[in-house]
Amino acid sequence: MKNYIDEMQQQKEQYRYNLLGLFGFLFNRPIERKNAYFCSEFVATVLKECQIINFQKSPSLIAPHDIQKISELQFVYEGNLNAYYNNGNDKEVNVPVPFRAVEI
Repeated sequence: MKNYIDEMQQQKEQYRYNLLGLFGFLFNRPIERKNAYFCSEFVATVLKECQIINFQKSPSLIAPHDIQKISELQFVYEGNLNAYYNNGNDKEVNVPVPFRAVEI
């Protein structure tokens, strides 16, 4: 998963926010755009592409509460992402999170 996100980060100029997709979400009509995601769509896409969760609906129709309901996922961190780094020295905090593929 980290490698997948790192690859996206290296090509970040190719990605954008899927504002149009939010309107599709509101009307339960998936609007999938290449390299464009809104927040929960991004998370669902990463989980799907990394074969961690096989959603039965399009990632563009996944809401944050859908992800929160997945019992196989473990809550790891809550707070400011800048604080996720160890003592401000840019070294990431590694939290072991066991993943196994699930179907939703």
